[in-house]
Amino acid sequence: MSITWDYFCKRTGTNLSRFLEKNKIKSYDDFCSIATGRNLADLPPREEVESLFPQPKEIDIFKPKAKPAGRKRPSKSPALQTESSKEVKAKKPAKAKR
Repeated sequence: MSITWDYFCKRTGTNLSRFLEKNKIKSYDDFCSIATGRNLADLPPREEVESLFPQPKEIDIFKPKAKPAGRKRPSKSPALQTESSKEVKAKKPAKAKR
């Protein structure tokens, strides 16, 4: 005994998109085969089901890719630096010779 698609949705509390996602359905033919296996009748039209499948993204191979943002370099202004490299070198202790 087959039941209608609308009755199945109301009875199970599901909808078309959840049914497709839960059963990992990728095409309308897969949907029909699973639905007829469950004895469902009066299935939704092909256009309604196919509108719920993810659409492939268009890839424009001629579009130039954006360059990644460069890293900011520290300012060389002496007012913004706390110690110059000469002062740091002067503060280092001398290594003991053996």
